[in-house]
Amino acid sequence: MSILQPPAGAQIEKSPGGLIWVDDNRIIVAVDTGELEHTVEHAKIVVEIFRRLSGNTPLPLLADFTNLRTVRREVREYYSSEECQRIYKATAVGMMTRSVIGRMVANFIMGIHSPQVPTKLFTDPDAAVGWLKAYVPQEQFV
Repeated sequence: MSILQPPAGAQIEKSPGGLIWVDDNRIIVAVDTGELEHTVEHAKIVVEIFRRLSGNTPLPLLADFTNLRTVRREVREYYSSEECQRIYKATAVGMMTRSVIGRMVANFIMGIHSPQVPTKLFTDPDAAVGWLKAYVPQEQFV
C-alpha cells in the first residue's frame, strides 16, 4: 500500500494499474497499485491523464513504484520516447519506492534511458515533495 494519499477534494483519475492526482503543491502524483503488468497502451493512457490533469501545463511528477511488479522494456522505452515527451513532459520526476523491484526499475530508467528532465529516486515522500517543489512553475499573473 502506498503512503501517498490524495488531498481532500482532489480529482482522482483511475489509470490502468494505479491512481493519479494533482496534489496541493501542483505536483502530479501517480501511484502504482500493483494490480497489473503495464503495456505500452496503458502507458499511453497514463500520459494522457497527466496531460489532462495538468491542464496541459508541465508540472513535476512523483511516481510511487512501491507496489510495482515489473515494467517491460517497451514500456520503459515509451516513457523515454520523443512521442511521449510531445504529449506530456514533466518539469522533473521524483520516483519513490520502498521495494527492491521498484528501486531496480527506477535505477534502470535513470541509468539506461537518460532522463530529459531532472530525475531522482526517493524512499521518503516528504523528501521527494520537497525536492519537486523547486520544479513547480510559478503562476504567471497579468
